[in-house]
Amino acid sequence: ELSQCIALTGGAALVADYGHDGTKTDDFRGFCGHKFHDVLIAPGIADLTANVDFSYLQRMAQAKVASLGPIKQHTFKKNMGIDVQPKVLLDKSNETSMRQQLLQGYDMLMNPKKTGERLNIFALLLHQSLQGGRNQMNVCQSKPYASPVAGFSDLVWQLYLSLDILPFGLPKKSKQRKHISYIA
Repeated sequence: ELSQCIALTGGAALVADYGHDGTKTDDFRGFCGHKFHDVLIAPGIADLTANVDFSYLQRMAQAKVASLGPIKQHTFKKNMGIDVQPKVLLDKSNETSMRQQLLQGYDMLMNPKKTGERLNIFALLLHQSLQGGRNQMNVCQSKPYASPVAGFSDLVWQLYLSLDILPFGLPKKSKQRKHISYIA
């Protein structure tokens, strides 16, 4: 229904959740007090969860809308510039407790052993959104503009390369092509 809504009315969806690419099965589990809990013991006191199968979401959406991801939370947040804001706030803060909170929050979001690699980010958007920046050059820097999909620049470039198309008017046979994976 979500992809149908996007296809009919526009917009996009950003999904952030624990999940996998179709490689896991039977990951239904319970948590109580932030610890694993047997779902059959004391029903009703635990939070029940299962990982999202992002490959299933991709298959269901592909005819109607484009999908990007999933990518790990730390990669998405890095692409979105998460490193800038904590640095600014740390530079301005003289309170030890505030500085500690900022560092702990950053660590929780970015550390691969915490939520940095556990959470995945997945986007659904109109197919045209991926073509929006084609043939646009940043004249001042003589390189292409950033990805039209914030946070997913690496995936957009991989998509262009897998389809053997180069956005932004770069010629197909070009010495620049070998640099595309990190231009964005």
